[in-house]
Amino acid sequence: VTALVAAAPPRYRAMILLAAGSGLRMGELVGLELRDLDLERGEVHVRQQAVRLDKGDPYIGPPKTDSSYRTVPLAKGVVEALSEHMRRFPPAPVELVDQTDPRRPHRRTALLVFPNGGGRAAVNGGNWSGVWSNTRKRANAALEAADSPVRVPQSASMHDLRHFYASLLIAHRESIKIVQKRLGHAKPSVTLDVYTHLFEELEDTTRDAVQNVLGAVSVEY
Repeated sequence: VTALVAAAPPRYRAMILLAAGSGLRMGELVGLELRDLDLERGEVHVRQQAVRLDKGDPYIGPPKTDSSYRTVPLAKGVVEALSEHMRRFPPAPVELVDQTDPRRPHRRTALLVFPNGGGRAAVNGGNWSGVWSNTRKRANAALEAADSPVRVPQSASMHDLRHFYASLLIAHRESIKIVQKRLGHAKPSVTLDVYTHLFEELEDTTRDAVQNVLGAVSVEY
């Protein structure tokens, strides 16, 4: 992740860090507006996403599911990166169709935090695929030059940064309920279906837990 952030074009470095530090989906990142960020409180509010990223012009639509509406707390480093990003690249006014209410689609100006390279349109799959491919190649070249055994897999995508975020939370022993809420899954069973193996790999601490509570209890006869 560090190598990807460093290798990305400056305009997209904070977006990659935010993806790894929040678990937002690509559409949620691309559709992120200035009003969705509360950097004073260190939070990002997911209220919408950019839809139809693979072809044509994206439009603003509701999140993937009802559970995808959520507030995600941000680490200090991510907040600082976003603050610097917006200083260097102020959110750009982009004309988009808003279909968050399918009954009342309308065109409006959206202040996107991460527009495309020209700053006048939303990112779509066509222009992002080249950016990501080049970023991955530069990251791997830097890792190789540093004699690191780590590489960014050729199959890796922005969605894998969402998996990175989930695995980070699990490795630091966040509960399945918290992981579910942060990812915007409908229920914990959905999260478990994807990440059961990571929970199973955690060190068993049940012995220590029991000892901490019952260690002073003695049995006398």
